[in-house]
Amino acid sequence: MAVMALLVAGCASGSDVVTPERLDGTWVWVAATVDGEPFALDPSLSTEARPDVPGWLRFRPGGILEGEGPCNHLRGRYRLDGDRIVFDATVTLVGCMPEQMMEAEAVLVDDLLFAPEVTATMRGDHELVLADEDTELVFRRIP
Repeated sequence: MAVMALLVAGCASGSDVVTPERLDGTWVWVAATVDGEPFALDPSLSTEARPDVPGWLRFRPGGILEGEGPCNHLRGRYRLDGDRIVFDATVTLVGCMPEQMMEAEAVLVDDLLFAPEVTATMRGDHELVLADEDTELVFRRIP
């Protein structure tokens, strides 16, 4: 298991601002861009808890974070500090097959969740964008 501490900065203002109330709930991974190119999310990718999506994050009251990628689970805490969000989570490190699952897991975990600084912006109340200098992931809120 690996422990990560992650800073997520939200530089937007107004309706794009990330707050605990706006984060509260479950967000499914719907799109990604890596190095300016769309990253194809294979429709066959799934998670154990939600077989219809390649990854998800759940933000709960009190700063609790849960999530899952195609291969691994994550649990921990998060807190907002002004326009930043700090994650302190444990990620299981289980290998997975086929290659599409490993590539998607690398985008979610290595390229983004382990990145030293990530921006977080809201697009309305139903889309959350997490991005670092070369990776952008879009999550959509689900009921």
